[in-house]
Amino acid sequence: RWRGLSKIARDTGSDALAADALHYSSDLVSSFLVLVGLALTRFGFERADSIAAIGVAIFIAIAGFRLGRRTIDALVDTAPQGFAAQLRALIARAPPEMRELHSVRWWRDLIRQEQRARAAAVADAATDRGAG
Repeated sequence: RWRGLSKIARDTGSDALAADALHYSSDLVSSFLVLVGLALTRFGFERADSIAAIGVAIFIAIAGFRLGRRTIDALVDTAPQGFAAQLRALIARAPPEMRELHSVRWWRDLIRQEQRARAAAVADAATDRGAG
């Protein structure tokens, strides 16, 4: 479920799905580390539980930082990587009367719509292959 959500979040650019994928991955990693810590404690390694807890904290801190940075970039309208090239290509394909639009947000939203449409087409194709 974590891998599927991560892929869909990446394909669609959805921060909400990325946060949900982070939730599942943090549950998975923390459960694994806790079990390993408990098992090692059972076999005499007294500090294993503490080390596992530190590992969980580090994983959650790094994952939270990455997601937080991405979310903050979205909130302050940081241009995504490759946006300028996509914008130039989109403007070149646009009718002449639309080339005069100076709203970068409008163009950005149009690019996101195209990306979502491509991601949906990929998902539909994958579903069709799986059903056949």
